[in-house]
Amino acid sequence: LTTVFTMSQPPPHRGQAVKLASDKHALRKLVAEANLAPSLYNTQPARWRFSPDGTVQVYEDLSRRLQVADPTGRLAHMAVGAAFEGLNIALSKTGLSLQVLRLSPPGKEPDGDSLCLRLVASGLITQGAVRDALAAYVYERHTFRGEFEPVNPEARDALAGLMRHVGDVIAIVESAEIHDIAREYQQYREELKQRSGYQAEFYRWMSWTQREASRRHDGLNIRDMAPPRLPRFISSPPLRSLARTALESLGVVPQMYNETRSIASAGAIGVLTGPRNEDAFVSGQRFYRVWLEMCRAGYALCPMVAATDTAGGLLARRNRFKIPDDRQITSMFRVGKVGAGTACHRQRLPARELLV
Repeated sequence: LTTVFTMSQPPPHRGQAVKLASDKHALRKLVAEANLAPSLYNTQPARWRFSPDGTVQVYEDLSRRLQVADPTGRLAHMAVGAAFEGLNIALSKTGLSLQVLRLSPPGKEPDGDSLCLRLVASGLITQGAVRDALAAYVYERHTFRGEFEPVNPEARDALAGLMRHVGDVIAIVESAEIHDIAREYQQYREELKQRSGYQAEFYRWMSWTQREASRRHDGLNIRDMAPPRLPRFISSPPLRSLARTALESLGVVPQMYNETRSIASAGAIGVLTGPRNEDAFVSGQRFYRVWLEMCRAGYALCPMVAATDTAGGLLARRNRFKIPDDRQITSMFRVGKVGAGTACHRQRLPARELLV
């Protein structure tokens, strides 16, 4: 995890920093890897600016803010923090690291020099880093929204031990409790759906065909959200406005919102906690590392946003897990094993769009 910079850490040689800041190919490669970090709806909000003195500024692209699903910007702030940690991991492969200099509080107002960018953090590239042990798993990490492979009690216990080892994670491995959480979670998804404009925002970030997905490079993919034979049917142009809502109301597209079976199949549910006043940026850094640790151990993961970003879900989670007043729940996720050969549909923006 990146830390606040102190003068005891050696800054990069000036020539080294100038070379990096002027090498567009190297910068694009670095930010492309950083952009593999997770973000809600795969919005990829982090934007980067490098200076010859080794300083780095990371911005949130406010045009990609989810005004309904993420009204406070907490999840966008976490996504930028995860991308910052991703850049730190990428730099470690070249003997460099990225240290936080300054954090800006979450907000909605852009900076004065841009209509859509808001400065989130400033960092400094320093030398002398060793290759991060999690670097090998950055390209393997992806969100798995399907049903996990069955697990036995011994495997659940091992998974619980792993989750406790990575730090600040409460592990729920009892099958009955996981099933209870799965049923409750659907109530919180319904709470999200009741927000005005939620479904329209959800659909706006959905790619309904492979051609659309390859053109957009961001957002969600229908192949990961619905039954295999359904996408081609509902993606035809005549159905794109009224029919999708009608089909969903009739229960034809239940997997888009109903995650009960997927959650119930999990080997464990993880609850990541942090200090009460922890900045969402730092929470995002920690969450990304936890996810990579799970990937390192051979597990797949899916966030459970409705459990932490709806009023009902968050209150219920605090009560269920007896979270102390000086702690907060920052993330909740399901974990399990997936079958060999499971497809990973990764959509990412071109690196040239990430530099500002």
